[in-house]
Amino acid sequence: MTKKHLADPAIRQWIYECASRPDDRSRVIFTSRAQKDMIETKITKYGVCEAICKWIEADKRIEVQKAVRQPFKGQLFFVMDSVTIDGKKIFVKVQFMGEIITGSTMKIVSAHRPRKA
Repeated sequence: MTKKHLADPAIRQWIYECASRPDDRSRVIFTSRAQKDMIETKITKYGVCEAICKWIEADKRIEVQKAVRQPFKGQLFFVMDSVTIDGKKIFVKVQFMGEIITGSTMKIVSAHRPRKA
């Protein structure tokens, strides 16, 4: 079993900062995949962002995953599993555009029901 890596406090804070402003496209954007997920699940960008903020306020874990396949190989993703939105459990994956520093834009990559293994 491999050790899970968790997002450090600075990254958690920046995810929160970005998610707290869902209408600010300099802070948060949604991929077409995430938009499709949200339509299928009947949730909104506001619901996703609010749930991310509540997740962080509750001090729940944000896992860091490094992509191993192309075209994303080596890129970091931040995963929140079982975030609750409108009573639904949702898997949320985010990524930062460019360097992971305060000021970078957060991209919501996916927001769907957890997939069965």
